Amino acid sequence: MLFAPLLLEFGVSAEATAATSNVLVWLGSSSATMAWWAEDKLNLQYASAYALLCIAGAALGLSVIGKLLKATGHPSLLVFLLACIMGGGALVTALGTLGVVHDYRTGHTEGFHPFCGGGQ
Repeated sequence: MLFAPLLLEFGVSAEATAATSNVLVWLGSSSATMAWWAEDKLNLQYASAYALLCIAGAALGLSVIGKLLKATGHPSLLVFLLACIMGGGALVTALGTLGVVHDYRTGHTEGFHPFCGGGQ
């Protein structure tokens, strides 16, 4: 997601920028999933259900956005959607940081912990 504005500034098309961002997000989430799996902290039932929902959501999103782009003919729609996604990501990151600061101040430890009861 961080490369999207840079790619747009370099003159890369909005479609290629969106595709590149999607691949980078997929690589990041896949590597994080593999790290949890390698540590035996991943509940495969939850992960499988979540993966299926993500695949369905991605297919629906591609279909809807493709139809909107064909209907409007404006690739700037992708730029607007990328900006909204990045803004939402910044908000979630800020809220997550507040949670980490709270945990640090109250003495909670950091590190790998089972996610949704994984590895049990």
